[in-house]
Amino acid sequence: YIHHFLPARLIMLIINPPLAIYKHLAALSFMLAGVFADLLVVRLCLTSAYVFLIANCLLGSPLWPHIYRKGHLTVDMLIWGFICFYVHMASVVRLLLDEEHVTLTGHEEALWRMFYRVGGLSRKLFKHHIAEHMKVVKYEKGQVIPVEEFFHISYEGTVEIKIHDENTGKLIQTAIDGSGCMFDFKKLGLMQTLTSPMSKHKLVVSAKSDCTFFEFSNKDIRDIANAKVTKSVWQTVFIGTLARIAVQRLGEEHMDPKRSDPSHLDPLFMPLSATETPDPLLAGSGAALERPLAHIAYCMRRFFTPPWPFGKHLIGIRHNMLQAPVPTEGATDTIERGIDGKDHEGQSLLSSSDGNGSSKYKSIV
Repeated sequence: YIHHFLPARLIMLIINPPLAIYKHLAALSFMLAGVFADLLVVRLCLTSAYVFLIANCLLGSPLWPHIYRKGHLTVDMLIWGFICFYVHMASVVRLLLDEEHVTLTGHEEALWRMFYRVGGLSRKLFKHHIAEHMKVVKYEKGQVIPVEEFFHISYEGTVEIKIHDENTGKLIQTAIDGSGCMFDFKKLGLMQTLTSPMSKHKLVVSAKSDCTFFEFSNKDIRDIANAKVTKSVWQTVFIGTLARIAVQRLGEEHMDPKRSDPSHLDPLFMPLSATETPDPLLAGSGAALERPLAHIAYCMRRFFTPPWPFGKHLIGIRHNMLQAPVPTEGATDTIERGIDGKDHEGQSLLSSSDGNGSSKYKSIV
């Protein structure tokens, strides 16, 4: 009488045999992609996962324990496998190319050493964000430096800086400075309070000896100094400039006499010592591709982030897209400025609509 207690239609559960080893290796690769926070390691894990899935399709999607099933081909998954492999492998190649050593000219090398020392800027970022907009210019003794059109960082030689009141033209101070000074730093757009007395100063700079400068157009320097990846470095340089000005205000007896020596070179421009050389295993060192496997292994150890409760997640790992608004020269109030650049990722965007109903973007700066 047992059949009286059974349902009219039995539902049978069939447990399928395990899949082939390729599917298990692909699943392992997908899992590993979720426990590392380094983008290169994540992309490598995803690439390896699709390599195993492609192999599984080409070998007929066998079942355990077989490694090959003759006469079978999963075409749809093979197509998706190749597409996904291409997407992730292309990213791996681009990330590895980012680690190539960047060759700089002698003057570019000197300026990069300054930015590296004060803010850890990599050669790649320096070349892309700074060196491409820079010119090396020379002025003879007695020439006036065009500070109204260009921003300058002094490399060699000494200059005389006369500070005038912008409204009255009255001479406020005369100073002698040398290698490492920059003018006019107001062009950087890093002053939070544009009503500061310094914002009302006008500079007249002349060469007291033959000089070499790193020159940027005033149009470019504001964007360069406020770019997301370089702003913190420029802020450190800016603070150093303010420190130099503070020493000048204390009087000649407090100044380093070397700064008025035309042959003196600022230590920030000098070659790196052995202790200052970037660790070749670090991303951005320019030497990671000399030992690629060691570099990848280092990144795996450093950025291993297992899920809760086995590990602690990195806080704010995606918060690097925020960027402070760029102060606009000559204005103390917040204004709107149209954006026509290609990369809006690091800018504060507000949607707006023009008369035709199309969408535009503006940035609160």
